[in-house]
Amino acid sequence: MLRIGDFEGLDTVLRRYQQAFEKDHARHRAVEVAFNAFANSDESLASQFDQWIAKMPNSYAAHLGRGMYLDHLGLLARGNGSIRQTQPERLAAAESFLKPAKTELEQALALNPHLIMGYRYLEGLESVSGQRDRALQLLQAGLAQYPQSVMLHLRYLRELEPSWGGSFGDIEGYGHALGKRFPNDPTLTVLDAYEDFAKGDDALAHRQASGAIVYLDRALEKDPDSPIYLLDRSRASFAFYRYDDALSFAIRALASEPQDPNILAWISRYQLSRSHFEEAIAAAGKAIALDRLDPDALLYRAIAERYLGRRAEAVRDIDDAIIFGKYDPFVHVERSRDLMQFQGRVDDSIDAARQATQLDPYNADAWLMLATGLMMRQDCEAPIAIAQWHATCTARHDCSKETESIAPSLIPQLMSHCHLGPSRPR
Repeated sequence: MLRIGDFEGLDTVLRRYQQAFEKDHARHRAVEVAFNAFANSDESLASQFDQWIAKMPNSYAAHLGRGMYLDHLGLLARGNGSIRQTQPERLAAAESFLKPAKTELEQALALNPHLIMGYRYLEGLESVSGQRDRALQLLQAGLAQYPQSVMLHLRYLRELEPSWGGSFGDIEGYGHALGKRFPNDPTLTVLDAYEDFAKGDDALAHRQASGAIVYLDRALEKDPDSPIYLLDRSRASFAFYRYDDALSFAIRALASEPQDPNILAWISRYQLSRSHFEEAIAAAGKAIALDRLDPDALLYRAIAERYLGRRAEAVRDIDDAIIFGKYDPFVHVERSRDLMQFQGRVDDSIDAARQATQLDPYNADAWLMLATGLMMRQDCEAPIAIAQWHATCTARHDCSKETESIAPSLIPQLMSHCHLGPSRPR
């Protein structure tokens, strides 16, 4: 309805969902699904939101929808790392979306202070901006109105994780308090599983996959249908190269959240790892239909398309992935590969690979692509790139036998032939 410009009809539908929820909080799912559709990176929606708000400036649904849309673009631009782990350029790019998003979300709540999705998204925005105290205040305000909201309680538990300034003890205490306060609400009593999930997620973040599996399995015993727990469990299996197992958990997660593009993107990645390229393309396509410029889904589809010889489609998807993936070294690696293999643009391929090494100096594939391009240009920097490639794959314990045997001997050979070509000017 937004795309075809039926703003009055869309506003009526959304207000009906919100009003029904305000009368009966058990009807929260319709509100969540309806408004979550606005968390989309389709660039054509920007002008549609402008028209909607111009026509209906006092519509809380319009302001909330545009706020969620801009917030989503900001999160894509920012990435998932903490503020300390995120490049200043990336934070600045995110802020260009998050600042107007905050204005829209605050306007929506001013027009209707009962918007559960307003509290949810404004809290998330404040959290990723480093304003944890403000995020907690917003959650408390939302929970004062909707004390049995699983969505808001899950967000509160997330804020209590050690990586966000809390502790596992805080999570345990919160979960137990919920169980005592709402002993007859099974949707809340199962949240005491969150402590195990948080410990598993923390272990996974520290590349301790075996420990993660223990905690995540424990969480799933208490809440077997949680899409959050199931997706993390799939990632833990993936870390052990158990692709079929990973796919099975992800499919279960999708059954609980069938409109989640992130789950679909992970399914595409697992299918890619299983060499099921058509299935990888299909899953990525579903994710992209829900989130037009999701860089992960575009990247996985491009890789699968390349394996199937669909060069034009792969190049197009990589070009789209770079819009919000320009700070992702993996996107630049794949772009370097496409520029070299499909388009013969060696110098541009070198530039893309160099960008990837600058974003992640420990990315072995980035150094390999850079070394390959430099060798094709007979550039005297090639031995340095090869040495970095060898060092990074050795540090990650994933050098092939060929790399172990070839790289040490190749470097002096190239050094002795440096006169064959000057370094490419920068």
